[in-house]
Parts: sequence; structure tokens; C-alpha cells
Amino acid sequence: ASIGLHGLDLIFCRNVLIYFDEATRRKVFAGMAKAMKSNGYLCLGGAETVIGISDAFLILPGERGLFAVNTQTGAQSAATATAAAVRPAPAFASALRR
Repeated sequence: ASIGLHGLDLIFCRNVLIYFDEATRRKVFAGMAKAMKSNGYLCLGGAETVIGISDAFLILPGERGLFAVNTQTGAQSAATATAAAVRPAPAFASALRR
């Protein structure tokens, strides 16, 4: 179900998804990815991850809790896509650690 949001650059969803089951998290990640620009970023809490749950986002090495939209979703797993198409995190990534 669409909530009418599109073209988002960044979504902060910190310490929310830990309260939902995996099936719900899959749906939420899919909806977030659809609402974001192809060069968007997702910021999750320290206890949250997309690993093993969704291929909609790429893991950004060295950036705990920050994930990039996977423009190749469905073509390969998140781990494989990360190695093949990692892009540097934006400048605000360092600000998030402060």
C-alpha cells in the first residue's frame, strides 16, 4: 500500500523496526525503497539491519546503520550487490556519528 510519498532522499527509521516481525519488516523496507530516489539513503538504529531481510538496500561498509537504495534489486543479493556497486556515503554520514 502506498502512502503517497515519493522522491525521498533520506529516511530515518531508527529503533522502530525492532518491534515488528520479519514479514512486516520486509513490507516496510519494500515500501521505503519505492518511496525513495534511486540515490537515497536509509538510516536505521544500531540494533536494526536489512541483512537477510531485504535486498532493497545496500550495505555501506564502515557506515553502521546507513544503507543505500539498491538500484539492482532482484538481480542479486544485497551482499553481492554491495561488493559490486558500493557508492560512498554522503557527507552527513560522519555527522550522524557525532
